[in-house]
Amino acid sequence: MLGLLFFHRDDDDAIEYCEVEECKDYVQSVCNHCQQNLCELHLNEHRRLIQTQLDLLANKINDVSQEMNSRTLEQLAKKPFEDLEQWKSESYHRIEQKYEEKCREVEVLVEQSPRASRSSSGHSLLVECGLKLCLYDQRLNSTEILWNWGLISDICWCEQLHLFIIVTVVNVYIFDETKLIIDQIETIQPYKAEKKFWGCTCTDQDLFISYKGCDTRIDQYALTKSYYFIQQWKHLCSRRGIIRDMRCTLDKKQLCLLVSTENDWRLDVRNSGTMEFIWSRFLLINLDARCRLSMLPNSESLIINWNENRIFRINGNSTLVEKKDYKTNYLVRNIEVVGFAYLVVYTSTGLYIYEI
Repeated sequence: MLGLLFFHRDDDDAIEYCEVEECKDYVQSVCNHCQQNLCELHLNEHRRLIQTQLDLLANKINDVSQEMNSRTLEQLAKKPFEDLEQWKSESYHRIEQKYEEKCREVEVLVEQSPRASRSSSGHSLLVECGLKLCLYDQRLNSTEILWNWGLISDICWCEQLHLFIIVTVVNVYIFDETKLIIDQIETIQPYKAEKKFWGCTCTDQDLFISYKGCDTRIDQYALTKSYYFIQQWKHLCSRRGIIRDMRCTLDKKQLCLLVSTENDWRLDVRNSGTMEFIWSRFLLINLDARCRLSMLPNSESLIINWNENRIFRINGNSTLVEKKDYKTNYLVRNIEVVGFAYLVVYTSTGLYIYEI
């Protein structure tokens, strides 16, 4: 039963007009469904419209009923199970994506922990210490600066601008050691959203930034207030090579790249202005080792392998001058030359200073 849809208004004392726009006829009936006051003409139109809607609804009910009657229980249950299977597959996919994302975060943390980014301005040393930066003067007095801009990949000193340049996995910042101010360089970003920055170094005119993993590209930027992009250097080492670290020599004329491949480690040296290859030195280092590169006076390179507690010193002609093993009760994380006269060794327990 649909119930009463219309009732006739027979109240001479309450004369009302039809609610249909621009209709001036008196009301004859009221629709119980929509409560509209209608004249006789619009009442008939309203009745036909409602009847059409009822017919469509009845036809739809009949169609559904026939479909239900023609299907078995197994067929009726098939669609819900298919929906559940799709939901399970999509859920697994979301979990796998989240898992891979967290794995990448852990990988970055593992890489970051022993990497211990640092750089020297010649009279001070800036060291990454977790969620803060520690700025040491020549007397090893330290100033702590809160760091809230993500994992640091590398730090280098820019003599031209008298600023430290701090590279995270996706952004680049400058740090003024006198004002203790950190600003982002908005114009510098990875060339693809999924790519991650890794290392940085400076000449007197240019900033070089390398990428994480098997991407051997190096971006070159001008050391001006705009830090405009100059070019991207490609194929600087073998296809499966990884640029583990890079530093310019102290005279800024050469760019030294510490490279690992599936088969070996080596130090490549190129002209910092043209990227022309100069020489390469292969190193007897385990393939799973963790190494850092630092520059000494007279274009010498110092490579520390903290997995094997071993130091390599190579002169400007690619000759291995010294290979020395050392014994410590602490983890050596990084090394840096300060003021051409001192070697600062950053360990898991603190800083150690040696005369060169």
